[in-house]
Amino acid sequence: MNASLSDFTILEADAAELQQQLTHGNVTAREMAALTLAKIERDNPTLHAFTHVFADQALASATDSDLRRSRDALRGPLDGVPLAVKANLAVAGWPQHAGLAFRREAVVSDDAFVIGKLRAAGAVLLGLTNMDAGALGATGRNAAFGDVTNPRAPGVTTGGSSAGSAAALAAKLTTLAIGTDTIGSVRIPSAYCGIAALKPTSGAISTRGVIATHQRFDHVGPMARSMRDLATLFKVLVGWDRQCRVSFPLTFQPLRPATTPSRVGFVTGFDTLEPDSATLDGYNRAIAALRAAGHALVPVDSTQWGLPRVARAIFALCEIEMARAHASRLEASPGDFSPALLGLLEFGRRQRNADMQRFEARIAALVASTLQAFSQFDYLLAPTTPTTAFLHGSPQVEHSAAFTCIASATGRPSVAIPVHSAPDALPASVQLIGQPGDDYNVLSLAQSLEAAIS
Repeated sequence: MNASLSDFTILEADAAELQQQLTHGNVTAREMAALTLAKIERDNPTLHAFTHVFADQALASATDSDLRRSRDALRGPLDGVPLAVKANLAVAGWPQHAGLAFRREAVVSDDAFVIGKLRAAGAVLLGLTNMDAGALGATGRNAAFGDVTNPRAPGVTTGGSSAGSAAALAAKLTTLAIGTDTIGSVRIPSAYCGIAALKPTSGAISTRGVIATHQRFDHVGPMARSMRDLATLFKVLVGWDRQCRVSFPLTFQPLRPATTPSRVGFVTGFDTLEPDSATLDGYNRAIAALRAAGHALVPVDSTQWGLPRVARAIFALCEIEMARAHASRLEASPGDFSPALLGLLEFGRRQRNADMQRFEARIAALVASTLQAFSQFDYLLAPTTPTTAFLHGSPQVEHSAAFTCIASATGRPSVAIPVHSAPDALPASVQLIGQPGDDYNVLSLAQSLEAAIS
């Protein structure tokens, strides 16, 4: 490695910057992998971001990348870039435990669709990241694999369920990461850890090879430290998978220049969620930045949307779905589940058709209301979470998905953008929600907003 570059500088680099360093010969992919693995070995015992690390495989993959570079045969912008994978995605030869103790040794033989895409792009897969058990949670606490520590402020939640992926990015234990998002599971931990994440349009990224929480609401979500990395990773992951029943071929929409004025709705009427000052400050800065860029800002009163009730409805449907998926084990070996997860599954098992209809009615009402609202604007801006990260055990966890549920219920793309202003403050975040299938333009506007705020 070039002596002028410190280990810290290299580990701080996003994927685009790393590729420049690799191209200029300042570092090799194997050196980068070795530095990353050394940092994981040092910091992960405290962070619990990874549950499994496959160092030998990562180093071999990085060496292959260096060989391709020497032959001018790179596979693309991810070639040689370290990447972490949430533990509910299938990676051939690795356990796919989904945060569940009884799946700790459940080694799989086939890659998830997106893992195949990442291998084809030359990414260096580091290992599996920690998560809420069964992806049914939003705190990053896991009795079997350890509670994930928020690198920005130990003692407060990382959010979840893609807790380990978010923490690994924030702690510079990886350059890129993959998570899954059902009601906000990449966006919530990204907000609390100060990074970026995308919940794509439903079906834009195949979920084949993901242990489902609820197939209707599940998404694979790219996670990164910059918007340009997020866009690059999305382009690698997107693609029609004929073996996935929710997948569809996303048509590339012509990009609108970021300077082209758009109509942006911004959510109001959420005082009952008790937003903190850092969240409101970041949200107001985002509104001001979009307005200064020439976009038309339109207030949208969300009072009638009943967002906490909608988030609870989606979560309840997930509890019901998972109780059905684990019905045999619940009956025979309830002790296989942590007390917290067991309580959620028992709730799901008690629900009847009338309960499901009530939950579905809440979601349908939000879908109808937002469909009408989106006829007035191109994008919707909202805080990603009502507050910044909170202490473990806080009742605020019940409101974490109040804003993220909008895109989950409607199938729209939503990108979480860090908007915190002080390095020593807890991160704040906003999300931009777009029209279905307009993921590329949502990412483009998010990148311009990131630049304006930072």
